[in-house]
Amino acid sequence: MALSAIDPNCRRPLHLSLDIDGVDPHFAPGTGTAARGGLSYREIHYICEELAETNRLVGMDLVEINPGLDAPPRDSK
Repeated sequence: MALSAIDPNCRRPLHLSLDIDGVDPHFAPGTGTAARGGLSYREIHYICEELAETNRLVGMDLVEINPGLDAPPRDSK
């Protein structure tokens, strides 16, 4: 895992900064710079799960969101 390369003793706190621009617009359309073929919902979820399981995740930023470009809520029908 990449974390072991930068923190082999597993002592440093972790901070996740997630830029929505890197997520496929199918999953996150509310961004001004769409990255077709970007990360999927499952890939983002996996990253978050892996970091949370370290018990060292102390913060997270979710950046580059543009609600004006986001899709309207879908009806559950």
